[in-house]
Amino acid sequence: MKTKHTPGPWTVEDRVERLLIWADGSHDFIAQVSTVADGADEDAQEAYEEEQQANAALIAAAPQSNEVCVLVVAAADAPMASGKCDGFTRPTEAQWREIVAKARTAIINSLE
Repeated sequence: MKTKHTPGPWTVEDRVERLLIWADGSHDFIAQVSTVADGADEDAQEAYEEEQQANAALIAAAPQSNEVCVLVVAAADAPMASGKCDGFTRPTEAQWREIVAKARTAIINSLE
């Protein structure tokens, strides 16, 4: 299945008063997130910037998160036994853990 979104991974770049999300390799522009809270005092501004950085990181993790969702849906549609179904083998418990770990790692890495 061909996706309609720009392939990942995506990267967050910190610029003055904004965060830019780019596609690695192709350098396609994905999104922009403002880091300026109009009229906010210093503490509120700092909290807003942290929240916006987390938001940008979640946006940047979208391709990896989508990949994991596709795997989970395919696995849920596979037969309960370990047999093959349309070329897809139902994941073992270890593979499920790996899938979840991959999603968590993608999101955590994009937050750093």
